[in-house]
Amino acid sequence: MFVGWKILTLLHSCRSAILLFYLSSFQYLVIHLLSTTAWFYLFWHLNDNILRRVKHILKPFFEFYI
Repeated sequence: MFVGWKILTLLHSCRSAILLFYLSSFQYLVIHLLSTTAWFYLFWHLNDNILRRVKHILKPFFEFYI
């Protein structure tokens, strides 16, 4: 998961550098803010689903010990 996230971040950085080269600074700023927001939303949404599943799996064990 961590390695995959690093690769996605690297690809995102390369794409951002290409956009900066081809577009004006204002257009780049708007596109960069939108894409960064989308990346973070996707990342936190996936993390939330994973954490919810892990809690659901581990819940019986914690109830047994408490």
